[in-house]
Amino acid sequence: MDAILKNLHLSENYSDLTIICGDKEFNAHKLVVCSQSAYFQRACYGSFKDAHEPIRFPDKEPVLMEKFLEFLYNGDYTLQPQTSSEKKGSASKPPTTCITENPAYFHARMFAEDDYFLVDNLKARAEDYFFTAFSTSLEMKNRRKETLKQTVEEVYSNRASYDPLRESKIHLIMKMLCGCSAKQNPYLRDCMRSTPDFTFDVCRALLDKKMTSLSNSKIKNRYPFYRANKPVDRRSSFARRGEEQLTARAKRRIARSARKLQAARTMSTGEDNLEVM
Repeated sequence: MDAILKNLHLSENYSDLTIICGDKEFNAHKLVVCSQSAYFQRACYGSFKDAHEPIRFPDKEPVLMEKFLEFLYNGDYTLQPQTSSEKKGSASKPPTTCITENPAYFHARMFAEDDYFLVDNLKARAEDYFFTAFSTSLEMKNRRKETLKQTVEEVYSNRASYDPLRESKIHLIMKMLCGCSAKQNPYLRDCMRSTPDFTFDVCRALLDKKMTSLSNSKIKNRYPFYRANKPVDRRSSFARRGEEQLTARAKRRIARSARKLQAARTMSTGEDNLEVM
């Protein structure tokens, strides 16, 4: 069954659905597309929809539609561009290069396609690919600036609910900041200035890291203020010394009383022995 679906991908054989995206035309099959996407289910079988009318996406990038269909037919998508028939009477445009220039940004866009087309499992797959691609791009210093700027703007946009990608992104950026500061990264500083939500997440992550390291350091044994499980003693040193002296006196009194009681018991025991004799 999987082999049949792969052979039908972008094929005109048995095609009963045409998707026009920009200047490109994609052949699809309603059985495959509508059964996995709630969006296409409503678009193809709505009460006022002509069953033979093409579905048009004038503002969507063709490469996103191409990879979205690849996921529906193959259960996965790759970064290799594929050929598809162009719309008749339209001039061809050069293929987009967002796949090769910034894979992390492309995977973020594929993550958003899940929210748009209402598909299962695409979001999880795109999230895994995004983490790997963004981590790799941060290790490449010649690609770090472009990757950060474009990806930060996308992940902190309102296109989709990008919360899982934001958490992964902040985690990787914190690892990058271990060896240098934001001041030493002008492109990171520019992203923080232009995207307030990104700045807030970075500051929150830095604060959490600082508090965690502070709680695990030796300072909690040096200053009672940082002890989490012990009451804080805010009295002056004079008051604490006075209580210590009173405690010492009380202990000496208790010890003297105990010795006297022991001596009295010894004497009473000796008198009893004499009476018996």
